[in-house]
Amino acid sequence: MSQFHLVNNQGIPKDVFDSKIVEYLVKNMDLMIYNNVLYIYDNGVYAKDKEGRKIKSKIQTLIYDELQTSIRINRVYALLMCTNSLVASVYKVLQ
Repeated sequence: MSQFHLVNNQGIPKDVFDSKIVEYLVKNMDLMIYNNVLYIYDNGVYAKDKEGRKIKSKIQTLIYDELQTSIRINRVYALLMCTNSLVASVYKVLQ
């Protein structure tokens, strides 16, 4: 988890690297955005994560406890939702 955190000179975590968390999620989870809604592949199907609760829970697990705030979690979620490579077309969804 340390790769996701910005630390000061004393090695104390001060913030998170949003983009590194997003990169990790994109690389290690099967995600898709369709009509501005995130879908997570689970048990053979893409399940709608309409309000982002599942992915935000996953983001939370990647952040040290002392830095877990809704602002940070939502910041990472917002960046994830801007990831163009996850946006699916109708053609891709129907395959």
